[in-house]
Amino acid sequence: TVTSTSTSVCPGVAGTITASGFDNGVAAGGSYSWSPSGVALAGLTQTPAANTVYTVTYTDPNLCTATGTGTITVNPLPVAPVTAPVVYCVNDLTIDLIATAAPGCTLNWYGTSATGGVSTGAVAPTPSSLVGAVGPTTYYVSQTITATGCEGPRASLVVTVNALPVITVNSPTICPTTNATLTATGAK
Repeated sequence: TVTSTSTSVCPGVAGTITASGFDNGVAAGGSYSWSPSGVALAGLTQTPAANTVYTVTYTDPNLCTATGTGTITVNPLPVAPVTAPVVYCVNDLTIDLIATAAPGCTLNWYGTSATGGVSTGAVAPTPSSLVGAVGPTTYYVSQTITATGCEGPRASLVVTVNALPVITVNSPTICPTTNATLTATGAK
C-alpha cells in the first residue's frame, strides 16, 4: 500500500507532498513515480498554477505496485484593500492612514515602498504636514488572508499636503481726515 499527503500553498509558492510505501503494514524500501511530474522520489515539490492532483505509483521490492494521490491546493490571493486619497494643509493635525481590509484579512502597511520594503503590519503610518511635505506622497498597503497567509497586491493611498495661501495687503500712507482703500490679494 501507499499513503500520500496533501498541502495548500499561495500562488507562486512551491508545495511539497510525500508518499510512504508499506509492505504488509511495514515500511518497505521501494521506488516511487509521480504523475504528471515524472519525479521518482518519495517527496514531490511543485509550484502549480492551479489546484493539482498528483498520482504516485509505489513499487515494492517484490515488484508489487500500489497507487495513491496527493493534492497541492493553490489558495486564492485577496484583492487590494480599499483606500481613499487624503488632503491636508501645511501644519494640519494628521492622523494614522486608513484602509479597509476584506473580512478575514489583515492589513500590511509598507510606508512609501511600492515593491519590496518591510511591512509594519497593521500599524499604519502617520503622514507629515510640515512645509517640507508639500505635494503628493504615495503610501502602500496590502492585505493577507488570515486563514491561509496569502498576501495580495498593494493598493496606493495618496496623501497631498497643500501649501498655505499667501495674502498680500497694501499699506497706503494717508493724511489725517482722508480715506484710504485697503486691498488684499491672495495667491497660492
